[in-house]
Amino acid sequence: MEIENIKKMKNALLLLLLAACVSCNLQSNNIIDVGQDFGPIEYNDTKFSSYSTEDLYCFRFEVIDSTITLTDPATHSSEPLIWDRAEMFISPTETMDKYYCFEIDPNGDCMNYMTEFYRNFHYDWHLSTIKTSGHITENGYTIEGSIKRSELESLGFDLSNGFYMGLFRGDMDSNEIKWHSYVQMPEGEEPDFHKPGVMFKCIMTPGRK
Repeated sequence: MEIENIKKMKNALLLLLLAACVSCNLQSNNIIDVGQDFGPIEYNDTKFSSYSTEDLYCFRFEVIDSTITLTDPATHSSEPLIWDRAEMFISPTETMDKYYCFEIDPNGDCMNYMTEFYRNFHYDWHLSTIKTSGHITENGYTIEGSIKRSELESLGFDLSNGFYMGLFRGDMDSNEIKWHSYVQMPEGEEPDFHKPGVMFKCIMTPGRK
């Protein structure tokens, strides 16, 4: 009984944090499709929320997906176009001189790496404090993650004054991956998530204990 009460208290605290600290006004926004060539999937929906504590930057994706496709995480970098995932790119600068990419599958396995503009990928570089988990639900999947603020600050991030973020989703359906982006790309333009135009400025609420 005591363990159950502790679990309830932890869940209540998490809900309070989410209610108080959700950033970027994204918690009720859908990730929108990147263009006609990647047509919208009406029954699919993706939501993102994030908050900051005194020590951590935390984030959450909620995905509705009726065609979840999983592969061996060891093949994610070599076979990027055959598995479902949510993606978050973050950069301390608007020009994306250096930015950090997190591609996370429904089980919570995260491929994280650093990239230098333009498309100079460093797959052998990894953020050391990121933690992610995933849970497959009746309607799709949820992903939760956290990164230590101290590590972000060492990379030049200033959460209080703002940093730059891109949010994406790769959705496998009928052996084809369909791409979605929070920032809609101009119609007719070839989708490219490695250009500054896909990023938006994110300013966190003050850190909480």
